[in-house]
Amino acid sequence: MVKEKNTNSGEENEKIKMLEAKLEAEEEEQELKEIKKIENKSKNREIKQKKKISETKKSSEYLELNDLKRVISKHKEVVYAIIWILILVIVFVVSFYLFRNIGRIEYEGMYFVKEKLGEVILYHYKYYIMDEVNGKIYSYNLYLRNDPRKNNVNVEADGFKFFIGKPFILGLNSTGLGNCSLSMVAMDTLIQFIMYNNHLQKPKVGTVDKNESMEKNMTYVRCEKYPLNTVIIIESANESKIIGKDNCFILKVKDCEITQVTEKFILEALKYARKAKKEEISDVESN
Repeated sequence: MVKEKNTNSGEENEKIKMLEAKLEAEEEEQELKEIKKIENKSKNREIKQKKKISETKKSSEYLELNDLKRVISKHKEVVYAIIWILILVIVFVVSFYLFRNIGRIEYEGMYFVKEKLGEVILYHYKYYIMDEVNGKIYSYNLYLRNDPRKNNVNVEADGFKFFIGKPFILGLNSTGLGNCSLSMVAMDTLIQFIMYNNHLQKPKVGTVDKNESMEKNMTYVRCEKYPLNTVIIIESANESKIIGKDNCFILKVKDCEITQVTEKFILEALKYARKAKKEEISDVESN
């Protein structure tokens, strides 16, 4: 009897434990369901809030657009005037960048403006000269008759270094050049260039013909006669070219191409002067 009672008591205990475990499981399941409900409610709330914000934003944008339309409609003339002003500004800026280089050419870093004087086309280059003697700065306007880019006169020179501060010696051989229509124009351009780039000193002009120098009491010009001056000799030849050595430059002219030859001399002198200036600045910066 005692054994049967113990057995029944053990079975009842097992049943109680199983019931307790079942109750705990059901409680946990119920808690999980509650948590899921809370999470779903939170998600739904967030979705509703986002939707509400989106609708509010759209409504605000719609109102702003309508306000803008009303403003434009109310001040239509002012708005159109502003638009036209903006269009004109854009057109001006574009036109400036498109057309600013029309009539302007570049040669060796120098910019020439193409100008017309009557029927004559000129190439204008302006630059500044520092006169180290009196400390003044001069602006010099150079006018050429030939396009610098197309001036193909041959140059055979080891440099274009001049004796600045001393008069240039200019020797002419009038044979074959006296009948050239642009001889005076070419000589005037060359002499003006020499003067303004040599402290306004006028060059001494003479002849390379010894007999002519004696007959007309002119300066007889030979390179070896003036070793401490810059000597320029202009003479007719079978080929237009420039020959330069040390202080002496011989400008040979064929078929009255005197403007081409003298202008090429000027261009080469400017090119070498700009190069020397850059090297001088570079040396100063490096020191």
